[in-house]
Parts: sequence; structure tokens; C-alpha cells
Amino acid sequence: MVAEIDIWNAAIELARGRPIIDPIPAPQDETAESGACRRHWPIVRNRVSAAYPWNCLMRRAMLPAAADAPSHGFPRSFALPEGPTPARCLRVVMVGFDPDDQPVWQQLGRSIESDGAAPLPITYVAAIADSTQYDPHLVQVLVYELAIALLPRLTESSAALRQMREMAADLWREAKRIDARTGTPPRWTPDRSYVEARR
Repeated sequence: MVAEIDIWNAAIELARGRPIIDPIPAPQDETAESGACRRHWPIVRNRVSAAYPWNCLMRRAMLPAAADAPSHGFPRSFALPEGPTPARCLRVVMVGFDPDDQPVWQQLGRSIESDGAAPLPITYVAAIADSTQYDPHLVQVLVYELAIALLPRLTESSAALRQMREMAADLWREAKRIDARTGTPPRWTPDRSYVEARR
């Protein structure tokens, strides 16, 4: 388990290219580097999280139909989770119980319009702020991506930025390869209970 502040300090150290003598003690620390981390961290975290269906960030939810039907196109509209329970949706991965038999659907803004029946089951990438829930490979990717965001503040070297991006690309490939091997998700069937679907 890795705390958010540890990711920040690792990213700063990576961007500096040398060990940190005075690490940031807390996210609220009043330094230029902590301020830069506070600005960039939510953006980097959500971008990296949404870019790939990380197993540690996957969640399921059953969406009730909105009271008002869409004006045209689909018979029903379903608001996406906004948190805290269920966690806010960053990216819809699957609608329905079976990846090979999904209802027709389309995301518009923060809603899904679909011909699927309510409640509508979805599998999605969630916005999880608690970094202790991240797996090690996601943490490593986040460290490098945050370092890339911080690098222009710490160095003017275009070569260093290019090298950092190349190393991050290698980590992305490794993380995706390992994450894809952590299991085959069970295929849902309509007779699964709501409790089972949320596990």
C-alpha cells in the first residue's frame, strides 16, 4: 500500500534526477513543489485511471432509469455514478451482464442512453482517490506520469523529458501486460443476484 504523498515524493525525486533531502511531509505542505503536485495530481490520476481498465479500479453498479426519457433515440436514460457510493464513474467498460450480448447504448455527458431494461448493470473504471487501493504497477505508472507533468518546472532539458516519456511508455506496456493476466472476469448472467453482481 502506497500513500498519495509517497507517490508525490517519488515523482519529484524522479523529475529532479536525485534523491530528495526534504520530502513533502503532507499534501497541504506550503512549498512550490507540493503546490505543483496538488495542481497536477488529480488530472494525472484521473487521466491514467481512465486510460485503461485497471483491475484495482473496476467497479460494478446497477443504474436506475431516469424519470424523464430521452427526447429521441433511446427509450431510457441512466445517470452514471457520481460517488461516493457507488464510486464516481470515469469510463464505462461494459453495459449488461454479458460482454458478448450487451444492449445497445450510448454515453451522453454523465448519462447512458440505452434500450436495456432498468436497473441497468454496468462495469466501469471508478475514480478511486485512495491510493492504498492501487496495485504496484498502477502506482509506478502514476509516479512517472506525475514526474512528466512536473518536469518542466524542474528542468529545461528536452532530452530528460523525452527519456522520461520513453520509460513511462515501457512501464505502461508492462503494467497492461501484467494487469491483463490477473484473471478472466466471470461472465455475468441475468439470474445473478444484485449482491453477487457488486462483488
